[in-house]
Amino acid sequence: LLAAVALALASCSGGAATSEATSTPAPAAVATPEATSTPEATSAPAETGAGSAPVPGAASLAACSNGVAIPAPYISDELVRDCALLLDAKDALRGTATLNWSASISMADWEGVTVSVRGEPARVTGIHLRNKELRGVIPPQLGYLTELDYLHLGAINYLTGPIPRELGLLTKLRVFSAGGRNRLTGTIPAELGNLPKLEVLYLSNNRLTGPIPRLGPKLRRLDLRGNLLGGPLPEWLGEAAQLRLLILHNNGFAGSIPRGLGRLPRLRNVTLADNALTGCVPSAFEDIRSDAARLGLPWCLRYDRLDAAGEVASAGEWAILGGNGEVLTMWEGLRSGAATLRVHETDAGGTSWASEFGAVAVNDLFEWRKADNCWVRYRVTGAPAAPPISPGRWEFPIEWMTYAATGAGCTGAVGAGTVLRVDEAAPSVIPAIAITSPVRHGAFLVFPEDWAGEFESLQAQTWHEPPPLAVDGAAGASAPVTEGWAESLAEARKFRYWRDPMLPTGWTFFGATIGTEDAPHGGYRTVYRNDRGYLGVEIDVGYAAIRPLYRWATQLGGAIVSEPRIIDGRPALVQYQPQGGDRGVRVWIFDPETGMEYEVSGYDFSLRGSNDEAAIAIARSLLPATTP
Repeated sequence: LLAAVALALASCSGGAATSEATSTPAPAAVATPEATSTPEATSAPAETGAGSAPVPGAASLAACSNGVAIPAPYISDELVRDCALLLDAKDALRGTATLNWSASISMADWEGVTVSVRGEPARVTGIHLRNKELRGVIPPQLGYLTELDYLHLGAINYLTGPIPRELGLLTKLRVFSAGGRNRLTGTIPAELGNLPKLEVLYLSNNRLTGPIPRLGPKLRRLDLRGNLLGGPLPEWLGEAAQLRLLILHNNGFAGSIPRGLGRLPRLRNVTLADNALTGCVPSAFEDIRSDAARLGLPWCLRYDRLDAAGEVASAGEWAILGGNGEVLTMWEGLRSGAATLRVHETDAGGTSWASEFGAVAVNDLFEWRKADNCWVRYRVTGAPAAPPISPGRWEFPIEWMTYAATGAGCTGAVGAGTVLRVDEAAPSVIPAIAITSPVRHGAFLVFPEDWAGEFESLQAQTWHEPPPLAVDGAAGASAPVTEGWAESLAEARKFRYWRDPMLPTGWTFFGATIGTEDAPHGGYRTVYRNDRGYLGVEIDVGYAAIRPLYRWATQLGGAIVSEPRIIDGRPALVQYQPQGGDRGVRVWIFDPETGMEYEVSGYDFSLRGSNDEAAIAIARSLLPATTP
């Protein structure tokens, strides 16, 4: 589709909505002492300058330069400006609430304000005023705190059940409070879109109205639940590449769900229920925590009839054809190599997807899914064939890539009424949390850490019988290779599948172990030093084992993650630590054409952690030069 195709055949529903506790973490550096409000000298409202940023009021600027709010204002012009903007915003924000922002006390003691010294000079980087009984509006001045990355003006009710009925018997009760909840009104100011570093915005359970303005490119968490917001969900949400959490339930949004939300690579939690949404739900929501089941909407791109004749002449029909043109109606046949996907242009809901199908490209991925532990993932191997007359059937040349093959129902016939679900997402990475059963990927089997199934049945499966070992010299003729440790790069280059990797500048060859028990089966192990002389990377190349190689999806309580990927059109496995660390990055690539497995272990600091692009580049460079 736009970036990829993912076809899935499933009836699973999304996860539950995120809890209050997990979706609204407070920043560690926020200072929230109990203090009373200090009267402030009356300051004229902020004037609007010739540029886009407002000029803080003169009285506020003078107050913030008194040496009390900021100990050394003469070296902190930017912080003085932040201080003045907050003083100008104070009354509009608090309404009838108390807020101790005052030039008569240090900004370090201002309620909910984080002043960070991570750069020079110090700046306001966070505002955390959850449940402070705010009764005003969101002032536009907050949109000009240019270092602000965290803004929490939300309200959270900690009651976990209904209000006790017995409260109605208290005839003298005049006021009942479930917590000091904020009740901000008005709109979300468009000025918040000026914040280039804003990562977290929590405005939940207020009384805000209007649309969602466009926010900055670093946005990771957006929680606007329980307001009176309306209008369509903005399309820019589908472009927020860093977005991980999107909580918008219980508002008045209408219209369709932006298709781009299904393509966001980092989105892990989304709730949209209790709005007036129409259309369909991106199928990618099935692989993350969502409240999709509560929306009452169909999944996007559903095909509800397998055409055993393969004609696919009617809307909502689909078929996968084998190499001889036969319709694959047995589950085992769906992973039998090259095939053709044939799908009607119009889905079961009557929607035409001609433009999306026309954008499919080589190496895009899609998925046939029956259940969480029963699916096949494919790669598109050629350009799509459009129907001569629209609407008609489309064809995509494909080959299977990865599959999960455990659990009930993963053998035998594919039912004629089985539903094919097509997704606009690009499933190039399977998150470890989404692996609930062993996943076959090339020569590898990736297991969830807590899997309780039987290994014996999987061990009986074979993948690739290794070809005879052969070693070629520079001229291409058979030539011997000295067994043991080779310090000569020229000697190491005699190996048939040798290829110099692309290494950072200054890295040097240290040595190779060839033809010994320490080397991979039928292959070699090579060590390179980094520019400081230390172990930088280790490369192993060998024939894959006849039986699958086992890898855990998560290890050490999630400290290491193994993700199936496709690199240069080949099944690959990338293992890394999401939070960084000293275990480095390992990349395995399996080449079905040669039966070779290529492994890179990166120990240099530049290869550590979740930034595995350097290790991937090295692993890609190891593929034989004769193989494109």
